[in-house]
Amino acid sequence: MSAASVRQMTDRIAALAEKRMGLRRSGDTPRDLRRAAGYLPRKVGAAMETLATAHEQAADPVSYALIDQEKLAAAYDLSMSHIDSMDPGFRRRQYLRELSGSLWVNLSLLVLLLGLVWYFFLR
Repeated sequence: MSAASVRQMTDRIAALAEKRMGLRRSGDTPRDLRRAAGYLPRKVGAAMETLATAHEQAADPVSYALIDQEKLAAAYDLSMSHIDSMDPGFRRRQYLRELSGSLWVNLSLLVLLLGLVWYFFLR
């Protein structure tokens, strides 16, 4: 696999992540891949990190020789299958999950505080 095909693969994954996850492209593909990896499960995030590193290494002929082609192909397949199976509402559901988690913590702290106030001052 040539350096150009490695860069095309990573660009394809970054474009698909932009479309499916609603992320904006910055023009720097490794940066986009790393940002998308933060929203994905660990295994897929690690595969995206592998793709970002391969994209950077493909620019230099010396470091291109260090790319593990089998690992790169496996990372591409895993990332492509996971991102391709996403629907466009992914970011909205992620936001709602984070919001409900923070609300749960805040309400729990409020109940604890009210319980302590009642126990120490209103009994």
